[in-house]
Amino acid sequence: MNQVCVSLDLETTGLKLGREEIIEIAAVKFRGDRQLGRWETLVRPRGEIPYRTQLLTGISGADLARAPVFREVAVQLSRFIGDCPIVGQSVPLDVQLLNREGLPLANDVYDTFDLASILVPQLPDYSLATVAANFKIDYPVRHRAMPDAIVARDVFLALYDLAMELDLPILTEVERLASSISWPLRHFFRDVAKAKSKLYFSTSVGAQLAAKMSLDELNMDFMVHGSSKKEAPTYRKEPSALDVAEVAALLEPNGAAASVFPGYEHRREQIHMLRAVAEALNDGTHLVVEAGTGTGKSLAYLLPAAVWAMENNRRVLISTNTINLQEQLFAKDVPDVERILSARHGPGSRRRQTAGALRAVVVKGRSNYVCLRRWNMLRRTGSLTQDEVKVLIRILVWLRQTDTGDRSELNLSPGELQVWSRVSAEQLGCTVERCLYGRRGTCLLQRTRAAAAQAHLIIVNHALMLADLANGSKILPEYDEAVIDEAHHLEDEATRQWGHEIARQSFESVLDRVFRRLDGERRTGLLAGFQGALQRISVPAEARRRVNDEIGLAQTAAESVHSELDELFSVIGRLLEESRGGSAEYDYRMRLTDAVRRRTRWIDVEGAWRELSNAMRALEERLAGLAEFFSDCTRSSDQELDDMLVEAETLRSTSAELRSLVDEITVHPRPNAVYWIAAPGRGSPMLCIAPLSVAESMQETLFGQKRAVVLAGATLSTEGNFSFLKGSLGLQEPSEMIVGSPFHYERSTLVCIVEDIPEPNKPGYQRAVDNALAEIVSAAQGRTLALYTSRSALNASVSAVRARLESAGILVLAHGIDGSRRQLLSTFKSNARALLVGTNSFWEGIDIVGDSLSVVVIAKLPFGVPTDPVFAARSELFQDGFNEYAVPRAILRFKQGFGRLIRSQSDRGVVVLLDRRLATKQYGQSFQDSLPPCTVAIEPAQKVPGMIAEWLSQCADPEDQNRS
Repeated sequence: MNQVCVSLDLETTGLKLGREEIIEIAAVKFRGDRQLGRWETLVRPRGEIPYRTQLLTGISGADLARAPVFREVAVQLSRFIGDCPIVGQSVPLDVQLLNREGLPLANDVYDTFDLASILVPQLPDYSLATVAANFKIDYPVRHRAMPDAIVARDVFLALYDLAMELDLPILTEVERLASSISWPLRHFFRDVAKAKSKLYFSTSVGAQLAAKMSLDELNMDFMVHGSSKKEAPTYRKEPSALDVAEVAALLEPNGAAASVFPGYEHRREQIHMLRAVAEALNDGTHLVVEAGTGTGKSLAYLLPAAVWAMENNRRVLISTNTINLQEQLFAKDVPDVERILSARHGPGSRRRQTAGALRAVVVKGRSNYVCLRRWNMLRRTGSLTQDEVKVLIRILVWLRQTDTGDRSELNLSPGELQVWSRVSAEQLGCTVERCLYGRRGTCLLQRTRAAAAQAHLIIVNHALMLADLANGSKILPEYDEAVIDEAHHLEDEATRQWGHEIARQSFESVLDRVFRRLDGERRTGLLAGFQGALQRISVPAEARRRVNDEIGLAQTAAESVHSELDELFSVIGRLLEESRGGSAEYDYRMRLTDAVRRRTRWIDVEGAWRELSNAMRALEERLAGLAEFFSDCTRSSDQELDDMLVEAETLRSTSAELRSLVDEITVHPRPNAVYWIAAPGRGSPMLCIAPLSVAESMQETLFGQKRAVVLAGATLSTEGNFSFLKGSLGLQEPSEMIVGSPFHYERSTLVCIVEDIPEPNKPGYQRAVDNALAEIVSAAQGRTLALYTSRSALNASVSAVRARLESAGILVLAHGIDGSRRQLLSTFKSNARALLVGTNSFWEGIDIVGDSLSVVVIAKLPFGVPTDPVFAARSELFQDGFNEYAVPRAILRFKQGFGRLIRSQSDRGVVVLLDRRLATKQYGQSFQDSLPPCTVAIEPAQKVPGMIAEWLSQCADPEDQNRS
């Protein structure tokens, strides 16, 4: 790269955006690999430096006491930068801060974060450390301005080289898309395209290639290689039984697992579970198995499932709760199974060989995959937003690298996810016959489905499995055996998947795709596309005039829908305001009971909906008529018009589905469903539906249809039985097993129930919790995870304890305040003296081994919200809704929180419960009985810190560390 650039980095006090102050500046001037100069200084801020910033940077108040203030160095910095392009990690924020401090800069800005998100899309994140590691760039000193500026320069040069490797048609298309918006990187890609053009046109062969290579002419086939047209293996209907003893032997002390994993731990509990899973597969029975922490349950079900599938040439579905855990199973656990099975077939093995290798595939819902047809349609749109352009460019570059088309490889921001919904492989209107990419075998979704048809193990999440069941098993290939891990989430996920949330945006997204007015005379959407198509096809003048009139009438119909939509949500807003009665509840939910439906205001809602429904029906009829006309006119070679016809059918069907759902909510409710209006704090109201119970549907579509279903998890039982789980899921007479943990909790875990804190919602409760938390964390010297059930309580405690703890050198990390979940966990693990405070998502899925986490504080028993419409409606199904429904659900959540503490044989720690009801209420014993046997103490708050310090000072029993 021949252009002179300046790499810039600032270190700041790290307060909220807009309130931070500069404490260090560094800049490096360079041309290519040659450094031309460097400049750096500390800067004295007006306020104090937060403790977290001092830990992060190593810069203290004393270091800055004699440093210049910013205005004293601003001119020097401006002269050093000159008019050079500014390079850096998230450098637009640095430039914005400099502008705010009085140094306006109008230079081109090249953000390495944005560049990396385009050119290396499959990184887990785009932090400077992650991107540098990808290019093998040394980064020994972090969060200091000069080292960061130097590394940012090296990363930028590596990214420039990567951009130069892109094909010229891609660079040309990037430049074309970027030219329509005010995007700093458009100049970067313009320069790269110019440099690349010189290389292409430097030879006659290159000139010919450049002239021929057109993104539209090639229809993206040069971007996507291979084909999805593969034959699925023969599916053996009558399976043969596994040799259970032989499969179990793989995990014995002298088995295949021990031969491939150094330091392999033999676990009796794991083998017990494996045998139960294998027997369920053999017998064709359903099984519920709870496996305590440390059992190794993933291997215990994956091994028999893999051997079963391979020996019988069948598919076994593996379902887990989240996409992250899907990918963990595929990337870590399945390779472990493959290694064990390979060792089983090694020299001297007497076991008969299975045909071929284990084939496993991850399959996600349709919306996770890019649709090349929809991507191309958006790319051809005349008017695009900045977010749309950036996502189109990211996908354009990514298509040369991806084998799956899965959006998880792109690490999209929330704003970019909204654009993704316009290019994803949505459910309706997609047929292989009408899609160019489907016919050619380059559709990425079809590829994944073809791979699933060939697989032994199909790894999905609960959402996709349930969507497939609801759609008559038309999404996934045939399977008769399934293992459902994290089965405690199954009822809630079925409630979400088999319910609906309809927001104003649900309607507007359809309308925007039909027709949208831009500035001046510009139009976009399907109707604008139809007008363009009408100009290029050959039809009689009279027909052209008539169709043009029809397009105008369709535009009028779309505008009428907009108007009626405004009225409906205006009436809903008045209903909510009336119902809330001045309540400041952040996330208000109004259940639509018979009493609500008799109100005068609800009659207004019904009337507004009927007007909107009629307007939508009229628009659907206009779209159908236009589609019929253009369908008669289209030629097989007019792919663009064919895409519009698919879009028209998709929009018409989506509109009709919305009408049906809202009609059910407002006018024709069913007795076996729950209806409510949700009013998020900062969002538009949503009309919601959920099944009253999922039990009957689960029995009909899953348990009654599949030969063997295994429900597995660490927290499935309440008070030592599965009655609640079985009832909620409609599971009848399964085999049952509770496998204990290999950890010795009596020696490793102290449970402290604080007896003198007021009950939740009583006067003095919050203050007592705050005081107790500060004392507990101080006694543990950090190393604490505090779990809350509400954001407001968390915020109150963090405000109360932060200054006190940080003055003692203990870092406070709060969910929703100090960073993302991933950032908080990373910072917590790397700091020996820290308190991590979290709500819902922190109750499970956190695996911190060793001394970094020694205390878990549970502020309040995790009961459901009584006013939640689904919770309230389901409670009413029981004679004693609290004890039969609320308590068991809370126990399962409670067990999840408890399980965050002990994650290995050598771990030792304390769980502190700041809810006295555990000791004073009758149901409190049910919570205690659902835990493994621990050392339990019920004490006043003042004694707990000393007990914690004493417990943590004791070494774990050597026997615990050596048990096998």
